[in-house]
Amino acid sequence: MLLTADDDRGSYDLSIKEEQRAREGIYQRDTGVVMKYLATDIRLELFSIDQISSVYTKEDRPIVVFTHEHILMLDETKKKFDLLFTHVLGER
Repeated sequence: MLLTADDDRGSYDLSIKEEQRAREGIYQRDTGVVMKYLATDIRLELFSIDQISSVYTKEDRPIVVFTHEHILMLDETKKKFDLLFTHVLGER
């Protein structure tokens, strides 16, 4: 499973239509090798609480969060994870 960009940047070799399909759910393409794509909702290093309102609804769908491995253990990143999970879990 490959994560697509969290904004309008192109991802991999997907067409605009394919990118839109990845934003609607898991998009699968078979060109001899099955590839699955899923859109990133939040890039953690750029995260703000305002993003949650536009991404998170009470639908039973996951929020796809991305960050780079070297950022994962930073204190600021941990605070953002805590804020994100507290907000999401508090909504249920």
